[in-house]
Amino acid sequence: MTKADIIESIAKARVVEQLIRNITHRSDATMDDLAQIVYEALLNTDEEKIREIYEQGDTSVNCYCCAIIRNQYYSDSSRFYYDFKKPLFNEEIKGAERDGYDGEGESYI
Repeated sequence: MTKADIIESIAKARVVEQLIRNITHRSDATMDDLAQIVYEALLNTDEEKIREIYEQGDTSVNCYCCAIIRNQYYSDSSRFYYDFKKPLFNEEIKGAERDGYDGEGESYI
């Protein structure tokens, strides 16, 4: 099997999407973006490495995909963080400031 065939079979089985739901406990639109980042990472992985992982079985594929997901989702220096989480966080802070929240407990300005 080629790398493209392997990734296609992973995509058809929706392995990445299921793992994202299990790890993040979310299923909103940004999780679709995270899935795309994971598929891109798989496409950028060396073909021989993908074949080795795939030949070792489903558990190895799941573990490799989980590592990519965790690195992207929890790291504050990942592409996912800079493209999706940080802008949302900044928007929430701006909204709280507009609403008069001063950042100290339950008090408002």
